[in-house]
Amino acid sequence: MSALRFFQITAASLLVINILLVSFFVFRSSGFKPPKQSKIPTAKEMLGLNEQQNQQFDLSAKAHFKKIEGLDEQQKVLLDTYFRDVLNDTPSIALDSIQTLIQTLEQAKISSTKQHLEEVKALLKEDQMADFEQFIDHILRVIRPGNKK
Repeated sequence: MSALRFFQITAASLLVINILLVSFFVFRSSGFKPPKQSKIPTAKEMLGLNEQQNQQFDLSAKAHFKKIEGLDEQQKVLLDTYFRDVLNDTPSIALDSIQTLIQTLEQAKISSTKQHLEEVKALLKEDQMADFEQFIDHILRVIRPGNKK
């Protein structure tokens, strides 16, 4: 068999394989579809907030988020220090105080969240209070350990 004939057969075979692969990907019925993301309702939707209430909620939520973010950053540094102590041959004496600070920050986050929810509750009118329990249930599902995004 001559080299020319061999290259012709090889090129024809590769062309057929290429056409089959392209056809397979173009015409297959079950194409890749990203998973549907459920729409997370906003506080305005859940509680039926009017524009003024929504603006007050946004201000409270932003302040709460900023406070939690700051506490999280402090806690991150303390946790790094606390657990990296395992790398030291001689344990640090300050570990108890670091652990106490970590617990204090966690308590501050819990208190801040409760205060924010109290502020939200204070925004509501009597007819909106019926939806507040559902709102609290939604918040608890989000903030409980193990329920992160």
